[in-house]
This record gives sequence, C-alpha cells and structure tokens, in this order.
Amino acid sequence: MTRLWTDGAEMGDVLFWSWTNGEQAITSSPASGVYCYEAYADEGSYKALSPALAEFYLKFRIKWNSAHYWPTNAHYPDLRYDGTNIAWLTFEETTNYWCAYINGVKVGTYTELNDNQWYLMEVYYKLHDTSGSFIVKIDGIQAIAYGGDTNPGAYTGINRIYWGSSSSWCAPHQYRYLDDLALNDTSGSIDNSWCGAGRVERLVPNNDGDVLQWTPSSGSHFQCVDEVPPNDNTDYISADQANLKDAIHLAAFTDTNKTIERVWGEGRAADYASMGSRMRAGLLTSGSYFMGADVQLPYTYTRVMTEVFPKSPITGNAWSKAELDALQVVAESRE
Repeated sequence: MTRLWTDGAEMGDVLFWSWTNGEQAITSSPASGVYCYEAYADEGSYKALSPALAEFYLKFRIKWNSAHYWPTNAHYPDLRYDGTNIAWLTFEETTNYWCAYINGVKVGTYTELNDNQWYLMEVYYKLHDTSGSFIVKIDGIQAIAYGGDTNPGAYTGINRIYWGSSSSWCAPHQYRYLDDLALNDTSGSIDNSWCGAGRVERLVPNNDGDVLQWTPSSGSHFQCVDEVPPNDNTDYISADQANLKDAIHLAAFTDTNKTIERVWGEGRAADYASMGSRMRAGLLTSGSYFMGADVQLPYTYTRVMTEVFPKSPITGNAWSKAELDALQVVAESRE
C-alpha cells in the first residue's frame, strides 16, 4: 500500500507534526470527528517526508475565519525542500482568490473562497524540469491545473509539507483550521492516486481486553488510556519486562452512511526509565494478532501506531461493523 499517512487530530494533541509553532488541536467545529487543528497569524507546522517525494497526492480539509486579512506569504500548503519554498497555494489578499505558485511565479488562479467554510483540498504534485504537474481540486472539482517546469532548481523531491505564514502581519483573531489530512505516493497497486474525501473518526477505549499483562497505574486498564487528549503520567499502563501484551476494547462504531476505508490503532508511549525500551502496537481480531514494527521509545511521549489495514486481515474484504466492534488494540513490550 502507498498511503503514507492519515490524520484527523483525533488524539487531541500535535504529535502528528514533525515541527510546530503554535498549532493546537481543538474541538470547535471540526470538519469531522471531534478535533481539528488550529493556528493563528504566523504560527504553523510541517510534516517531514523521508525519503523525499518527487510525485505525490495530498489531501486536507481547510477553513479560515477571514482570509482577507492573511498575508500572501501564508501558504496552505507550502511544498519545500528543507527551508526552500518550491511551490505553494495562497490567497490574493484583495479577492480571496486561491492561487498556485511555483518559485514565486503564479501558475494558476481559482475563484473566491468563503470565510468560515470547510473545503476539501486535493493536490497532485509532480516535480520535473519539463513534464511536471501542479493540479488542485476543491471539493472534488478541478480548480487549478498547471503542466511544465515544476522544479525551480536541482531538487530531487519534496521533503517538507508546511502550513503557515512567515509574517506576523494579520488582523486580530484570524485563524486557520485543518482536518482530515492524507498523503499517497504513486507506487503500489492501491492508494497510488487521489486520496479521496475520507474522514477520520476515533473509537475510544471502553473496556479491558482479552490479555492484560501490563500494569495499570490504578483501576481498569482501559481507563488509564482513554483520555483525549492523553494525560501523560496522570494515569497509564506500564510494563517492566519484555514480550508482555495488553489489549483494549473500543467503543462501537456507528456505521450509518459510512464506508470503512482503513483501520489502524494509535497511542502515546514513552520510556520512563531511559533504558532504550522498545514496544510495538497491533490489532487483535478474530483471535489473531497483527503486530506492527518495533518502536524505539524516547523519554518523552511519542506517537505509536499499528500497521494500517485498508481491508480486514482475516477475510481480505472490506471491514464490517461487526469486525470493527469486536476489534482490540494491543500494546506489546519488547526487549
């Protein structure tokens, strides 16, 4: 599969980002789920890409409360190699028109977009000296399409996707909101084109699972890991030996008018003793474990995830509500 990441701010923190300055997860009017990201004025964030990508499909939902007051160097997003701006989307201050730029040269313009309205933005970018592409869809409709030189230097790929402004000029209380982000590359047989309109929904822990080998700080295991946002060392489960598993049941899925496109588990973990501890996360379904790769834990809390499953690993078919309702998320300590 070639889906590189999917995120909807549903953990209530900002650990998805590789770097952030002022970004926060909030519960006020998200595009989907419970949370979205919010930033103000010259605040922003980027997601690092490793390795750098010369061709990819990006998706996100965006809303702003007054684009007329954002400077033209407010880029949503900005495609970069390290700190160099290669291509970006931004506003024309006087019109609210959405514009595409490559190396500071405008290559496409779309009509005015409204304040206080969520838009689904999809971007296809191919970095090439002669046959590159910069295509933008807004709410599923092609809005901007440029073909030609999309590589203003000798770059081999994009390694940062940034949302933000390098200017502090802004009228008071102007905010940008993001939700439902995803990125595909072009390899493989699935998830190798447009990301689509998918939304991210979090199923919260609601009961102890079938195997309980970690130690809760107090009370039930699931009650130590169900806070949103995570409360770090207030309560937690812990393991001081290798190869111990702990499983957690999740709240039932409401499937009305929904199709399950992918499933994964996500949590926050740290090496509280700074001993080079490792762990892995996985899913328990129909009595079988599907564990992800080992993660070396830092002393501070970090993002840990299972493998992402577009289909049920048991049947190879689309996930059913019954399968999802019976699913358990598993943490396993490693040597």
